[in-house]
Amino acid sequence: MKRLLGQISLILVLATAMWSQTEASIAELRRRANAGDAVAQVELGRAYEDGMGVEQSDTKAVELFRKAAEQGNAQAQNSLGVMYALGRGVERNREEAVRWYRKAAKNGLSEGFYNVAISYFNGEGVNEDLALAYAYMTIAESRGNPQASQALQHIRDELHDRVEHAKFRLAVIYEKGDEVPQDYPRALKLYRELAATGLKFGFAHQQAEFKICEFYALGRGVPQDYTEAKFHCKRVAGEGHRLAKVTLGRMAAKGLGSEVNLKEAEEWFRSAAAAGDLQGVLELGNLKLQIGSHDAVQEAYFWFYVAGMQGIKEADAPLQKAAAQLSTKEQDSVAKAYQRWLRLPEEGKKKKIKFR
Repeated sequence: MKRLLGQISLILVLATAMWSQTEASIAELRRRANAGDAVAQVELGRAYEDGMGVEQSDTKAVELFRKAAEQGNAQAQNSLGVMYALGRGVERNREEAVRWYRKAAKNGLSEGFYNVAISYFNGEGVNEDLALAYAYMTIAESRGNPQASQALQHIRDELHDRVEHAKFRLAVIYEKGDEVPQDYPRALKLYRELAATGLKFGFAHQQAEFKICEFYALGRGVPQDYTEAKFHCKRVAGEGHRLAKVTLGRMAAKGLGSEVNLKEAEEWFRSAAAAGDLQGVLELGNLKLQIGSHDAVQEAYFWFYVAGMQGIKEADAPLQKAAAQLSTKEQDSVAKAYQRWLRLPEEGKKKKIKFR
């Protein structure tokens, strides 16, 4: 299967190398290229690459592609990547090839996305990653690459039942907007599709549902709506999604979408902390410190102590703040309670901490 994708990649390289002699002459191309015209540099580079109208020279082709690529010409960036991948006119360097493919992709060239996808599929210049191969090939297809559909089917065959995970990676690419224009509506559409799959695809379903919660809470691609955000977060919090629990706790503590409810916030933070989420641990500590009673401060100290034992530097300052309000004996009782707490099952860790 992978050799077939390699053949598809080669076809793409040959197709990329084709060029149309629309200029009056090679001399005119030289004049424009020497004047810094990136398009002319690409055309002249292809002439040298194929020996069309000039003596074939990979070295000169690379030189011209590089000049145009450094000006931001996507065709040149992709062609330079191909030359690095094949070791033509330059020492073979697949990592450098992928770097140039990415630049071409970021400039919107479908061949750039295609070649990034092939690189991930074959593990050439990057670690093999079928999910990212699927994501980038899908983008190449959406941008009209004529060979992407066939390649995408091969990738789907290799993924088997992991296509939903690959779709999630694609949604994240659209959400972040690092290599494609940021597109919240498209990302949200994919997240909704994945959330609808239900528990059959646990990871993708849960992560997508939480993303929808985030989108509503932050107003990404949809009007900000904390009620809707809570709805989606609660769906996966009930399935054990830790960050959804932390998010629900934060909304309750801040009164987002409803009145401030510190009791509800504590329940969500405690549930997340019991499951081992360190953000839940820190949030619970901060909440108890905010309450300010002596018993609450001692429990705050406990949670910061838990975080500190896990190497969380963020806990250092509030730990010292809480410690300043406790006796040495009370601090010692926290250390003992911590050892008992470690041995408890998750349900036991949700209960109120006893220090005596």
